[in-house]
Amino acid sequence: MDTPYLHQWLTDTSTDIIALGHFHYEGSVVDTSEPWREIFESLISHEAPDSLVVISPNVEHRRDTIDRGFEKSGQSVTSFRMFSYAAWTDYVIQRWSATTGPTLKGYSMVIIDLDPSMTIECAMALLVTTHFVMDTAEDSMTRLFTVSCTDVDHAFERLADHLELTQPMSFHIEDTSDTKSEDEQTIYCKSLSELSERFRERIEGCEGNHIVLVYNSEAAAYALLDESWKSIAYERLILVRNAERDVFRGDEERILVSLLDGSRPRLPLSGYRHIHMVVQPMVQRTSFDLSVGQTTRFCQLLSVEERIELRSVFRRLEDRPLSATLYVIGEEEKEDEWWETGPVIRRKDVWNRNLGAFMTLVASLEGRVDTAAAAECFVPEGWMGIYVTMEYRLKAHGILKWNTDERLILGLEVRELAVFRAVLPFVGYDYRLAYFIAQGSQTGSDALLETKIQLAAVVNSGGVAMFDFHVVLPDSIDTMQDLIDACIGYSKPLSNQGSIWLALGLWKRLADHTDNFENAAPDGRIQFPGKLSLTADRLGCIKAQNSLFQMSSALKECGIHTTQKQGGDEAMLSESDCHDIQSHLFRAYLSQLASCCRDISSGGSIDFLDISSKRKVLGLTDLGDDMIDLGNIPNDAPAFGVYHGLRRYNNGGLEFQDFTFIPSRLVNDWVWEFRDRVGDPTYGIENMLRVECGLRRNYDGLRDEVWNPKDQ
Repeated sequence: MDTPYLHQWLTDTSTDIIALGHFHYEGSVVDTSEPWREIFESLISHEAPDSLVVISPNVEHRRDTIDRGFEKSGQSVTSFRMFSYAAWTDYVIQRWSATTGPTLKGYSMVIIDLDPSMTIECAMALLVTTHFVMDTAEDSMTRLFTVSCTDVDHAFERLADHLELTQPMSFHIEDTSDTKSEDEQTIYCKSLSELSERFRERIEGCEGNHIVLVYNSEAAAYALLDESWKSIAYERLILVRNAERDVFRGDEERILVSLLDGSRPRLPLSGYRHIHMVVQPMVQRTSFDLSVGQTTRFCQLLSVEERIELRSVFRRLEDRPLSATLYVIGEEEKEDEWWETGPVIRRKDVWNRNLGAFMTLVASLEGRVDTAAAAECFVPEGWMGIYVTMEYRLKAHGILKWNTDERLILGLEVRELAVFRAVLPFVGYDYRLAYFIAQGSQTGSDALLETKIQLAAVVNSGGVAMFDFHVVLPDSIDTMQDLIDACIGYSKPLSNQGSIWLALGLWKRLADHTDNFENAAPDGRIQFPGKLSLTADRLGCIKAQNSLFQMSSALKECGIHTTQKQGGDEAMLSESDCHDIQSHLFRAYLSQLASCCRDISSGGSIDFLDISSKRKVLGLTDLGDDMIDLGNIPNDAPAFGVYHGLRRYNNGGLEFQDFTFIPSRLVNDWVWEFRDRVGDPTYGIENMLRVECGLRRNYDGLRDEVWNPKDQ
């Protein structure tokens, strides 16, 4: 860090009411409390603030790092408070609602530990903080800083422009450690067989212990392993006390650690003579797909920023190893190194996967924030088609609407908003599932609400993916009717209506049959009772159970009580409840409505169409056609259904990951009732649902190009 320059900047801005800054530390820093020590020393030693607020993820090791950095700095302030993202956002909203207003006085510093992936909680904290310091401008002098292992976030810069503030000043904290191996190589491998061959060559004759980090590739891990290697998944490693410390401190002779997409070890490596890391340029992720206009699972390129982060894991070393090798699968050696190429724009969670939820939460701030202008700050240049598409969809749902002053405001009722906000964190910030639960019912049935919570919990935990239909059904005598008959609980009358109802009924059967899903085989699969050959993933079942309990507790805090019974004790939903819950499901997944028709001319084959994108869909993944009753599709008219997940293959083909029928009368009723939203009485459902700005080329599918949004 250029400390004199920082002191000079603080001096130069000493009379400014508000000043913004960003601290960028390198991800390879061994002790991440050191950047925080430097930050506190540089800021506080210049002039101790009256109030210091630090906002960080609700993750213990991140908060411990900040605490240690503050303690090392030896500084003291009158008031030092640390908040999680969510707690700080709630605090600011409460202060806005209180008659006393915001409470930053005198000289104040607010520091946000930014998540590089910009989760929705992080985005909300950044948004309310920038507006909060504006509210306190007359009563205080505030310095707002963000801290991360990446450059200043563009959303922070755009918020500054939106609020007419001076752009954030950037400061860089360099990694001064000198532990780079003298024998550091990057090896490019076109195939797994070449990876295995080059790896064997690299370790041959090497004395000392080895560790291999394999990023998001089970196939690569298998290609490298033999009986001399120990293997463990990082996600399992951190569940055992001190296990991560023991492995990363060199206690193993030969060990391979598998890292899932998005995982980043908390500890640096030490004690190993030879370090290896395997990476690849492309990963399977669920993201908004420009070529489909829907959230889709498809193969994507890692951005430059993500590649640098991965390389920093490989170079975060407490001591100098004899050798360090980075293996890149599926890419040839080029003029630029692997970590210097890739898309310049990183897909951030807030605009890529959770934009609908984010826009709704921003709108709930009402007059404090201009919903459209503020939300647009988080969507990068070249991607505004995502924003306008989501804006249109939220208005079609009725979640948002235009006010008389042409400002985008909330369309939810007070109770709907309370339920929406309460359950949102426990359904992966999927606005569709939250809105599904939040919609009110004329009957007010307890069973209806409890069923909606159960369904949302199961869908968010994998849905049909929890069950091995694709493995079992081809070789078993299980029939569709056998699966339907195995379903129990409130939702049993709907078990023949498609994937998610079938998944819920089967999950309820296992919940009723087992004690907290404990009866699992060594491979983590749970066998169904009776003659069914189907099995379920235990971890997915437990995740659904935990999500269910969390949502029930959150609703209880809102004054809404639910009673969860054993599946066998639940009475089946009434006909009116079945109608209401299907209506709520349709309205929540309106933008994922699909039509299906029988093509009599080709022997009765089924043609699927995603109505919003007008893209043809081939069918369901992994023998999913066996999980829906195709008898629900008439010969002389289209049937309708909704889907939660969609997959796109490298050849452009699309398949549903699930499909659930919606009665045609519900679609017709909605078209008639909400025809005025599009202002044309001649419109049908195919015109009401669309992708704003149209479909466009998807840069993630381009292996050898770096996408520039200005070229599109």
